Amino acid sequence: MTPTLKLPIAASVASLSVLAVVELFLRPIADPIPLVLAVHVVIFGTLLALSRAPTLVVGLLLLELYLIRHFKILEAIGLAGGLLTLFTATFAACALVPTRKAIAIVAVLLVHMAWRTTLPTATVLVLYADAALFGAGIATGVMLQRRHRRLAEIRAERDRLVAAVATGPGDAATAEQLRTWSLLEQRIEPVLDELPGMVERARDADALEAIRARAADALGEMQATIRTLGDPPAVEPAPPPPPPAGRAISPLWIACGLLLVAAVVEMIVAHEVSFFAPILALLPLLAPRAPIATSVAVGVVAILCSLAGEMPIAARAADFSAIITLVVAATSASPRRAAASLVLVVTGLMVSQGLDPTMDWPALAFIASAFIYFGHWMFGVFLRDVAAEQRQVDAGRAEIAHALERLRARAVRAERVRLAHELHDLVGHALTAVAIQAGVATARLKRGLEPDYEPLAVAARQGTTELRRLATVLGHETGEDSPFGLASLGDRPGGDHPGQIAAEFARITDTARATGQQVELEIDEPTGVDPHVRHAVVCVAAEALTNAAKHAAGATVHVRLKAREDRLELAVDDDGGACRELPGGGRGIDSMAHRVRACGGTFRSGPRVGGGWTVQAVLPLSA
Repeated sequence: MTPTLKLPIAASVASLSVLAVVELFLRPIADPIPLVLAVHVVIFGTLLALSRAPTLVVGLLLLELYLIRHFKILEAIGLAGGLLTLFTATFAACALVPTRKAIAIVAVLLVHMAWRTTLPTATVLVLYADAALFGAGIATGVMLQRRHRRLAEIRAERDRLVAAVATGPGDAATAEQLRTWSLLEQRIEPVLDELPGMVERARDADALEAIRARAADALGEMQATIRTLGDPPAVEPAPPPPPPAGRAISPLWIACGLLLVAAVVEMIVAHEVSFFAPILALLPLLAPRAPIATSVAVGVVAILCSLAGEMPIAARAADFSAIITLVVAATSASPRRAAASLVLVVTGLMVSQGLDPTMDWPALAFIASAFIYFGHWMFGVFLRDVAAEQRQVDAGRAEIAHALERLRARAVRAERVRLAHELHDLVGHALTAVAIQAGVATARLKRGLEPDYEPLAVAARQGTTELRRLATVLGHETGEDSPFGLASLGDRPGGDHPGQIAAEFARITDTARATGQQVELEIDEPTGVDPHVRHAVVCVAAEALTNAAKHAAGATVHVRLKAREDRLELAVDDDGGACRELPGGGRGIDSMAHRVRACGGTFRSGPRVGGGWTVQAVLPLSA
């Protein structure tokens, strides 16, 4: 919802009231003073409600003026209560209502002008001048309303970006999870679903070799997926630039063109020619580049026009030339230059009226002219402030958008690292166990021994279990409606439960023993362990066992977990053995170190004195 534009309605009503009081002293009044004051109170009171119901207020003002003239309540309505009030209401209403609703305001003004043509005092020039003034009010009001609406759109976009920054770029991380799971569905999940069936049907060496090769191929696919996660995020191509739009006609050219047409029409109606009127109509075109020089030129030309006796023909051209120049100067120039332009234009036009030999201008005309000039200058200042705020907000919006993009890119990179670690530690272990078990069973068959298929079947089923566990670790619901399409396990990482770490360590050591490893487990069941720390220590132990299975086949592996008062101490040692040829990405040690350090712990891995390898990690109880 676009916020309502704040206009100085009360200040405008106060200014019109002051002008109305001045009129009482400078214009002969045939009507009773109390009646004149009462009529102006009604008119100005109606104008005060402009911000609440703009279109209705314009209609009521026109109705009030009609009733005053039709029932002859007053002989004449002053400039403040008549023309200037209508101009103010027209401008403000078009600035407050949406552009499509401004048509209703135009319609009621057309009805008003049609009624005025029936009055005996109406002349073509007066009607034309008043219609031009109302048209200027409508145009400037619509311009201000559109600029304010654009400012509101920029503010809304800025607020949306600020909210996105405050809540974090979780959408980018979620999108990266879904993208990664799509890769797993294409590359890894079919193999894991196929392995249990292959194990059930395997009864010879060729079938076992096929299982081992399938698991090895899946490990290769997994490493390719991890390498993909390590690549920089793909940069979306920038949208093609929009086709170059045709050059729009400047509103200033339109206004000066209309003023030139008005000057020509006025000369045709008066059957006289004035060279000053076209010059005054075109002078405002110079205002954007030279506001001070243009203001001086408008004043000088108006004075020369008065001295030449052509002011009756060029008066309206001079007025509107001054108005356009003031609006342009107040909008585009600095505050000091805009104020200087106001002084120069008002002084020049006042002097030209005073020097006009064809007409004795009353004091009220000077005041009314100055009032109109100042009002339009204030509109220009107001428009300049709105434009400046729009530029400032737009610049802030661009900075926030850039910061959000950086946060999203950082979140994507962090999520990719996390996904790579989880994929390597969970699914990689299961596939390695299948490949090792298939190799062990094949070796037994070649020696004429009956292989034990149960550990191989367990390892094959474990792959699907670990894939489900990966979905749980990623923090997604794993029901039928989830993007992963997996059944719930009930083992989502949560709070610490008695025996939970012991159960996890029993699971990973049993898996390792199924591959033929000799594993000795010593564990102190800790309490009060943060779920992230628990997950990290289990993954580090599982990765160390997998590395031992790959690089120290047949070795004895000692797994020790000590629970201290404020920390966990993990050690996984082996005494050396044969190395199996299995696909690997060389990320195991980095993955373990990253997990431990992310929890605030310390990590060490390297050869043992006397042979073998050791992995040691110390983690705090809370991350």
